Amino acid sequence: MVAPLNTVDRSAAYDSWRDLVSTVDVLTMAASATSKPILNTTDPSIAINPHDHFDHRIAGLLVEEVRKRHRWSARYYVGYALASRAANRSAEQTQKKTTTFRAYDEVMIRASAAWSAYAEHPKFYSECMQRTYARIVPRARR
Repeated sequence: MVAPLNTVDRSAAYDSWRDLVSTVDVLTMAASATSKPILNTTDPSIAINPHDHFDHRIAGLLVEEVRKRHRWSARYYVGYALASRAANRSAEQTQKKTTTFRAYDEVMIRASAAWSAYAEHPKFYSECMQRTYARIVPRARR
C-alpha cells in the first residue's frame, strides 16, 4: 500500500488514483458549468510524445480520464520531443510563446534563482519556442 499523497499546504490528501481523478473532475466541472470545455494537457501517448517526464505523462492520463467521463474534447500537446520536430510557428506566434515562457521562468526564478528552465537549457528552449505540436481529440458522441 502507498501512503497518501498530501498537497503542498497539507489541506488535502489523495489516497488513490480514483480520489485524485475525482478531485480534478470536480474542479473541471465547476470551471465548465456553462460550456463544453476543451481540456489542454501534455499528450499521454508515448508513441506521439516520447521522452517526456513521467509526471507530465501522468498529468495527461489524469486529464484523459476526466475527459472520457464527460465526453469532452481535449488538446494534447507534445512536450520535450518538440526540439526534434520542424519549426512550425510564425515569428509572431514564436514571440507570443516566448513572452509566455519568460513570464513562467521569471516566476520560477523568484522562487529560486536555480530554477530557471531557460538558463538550464537555453538552446533547447529557444528551439521549442518555434514549435507547437498538438492533436485534438474530439468529444465522444453519446
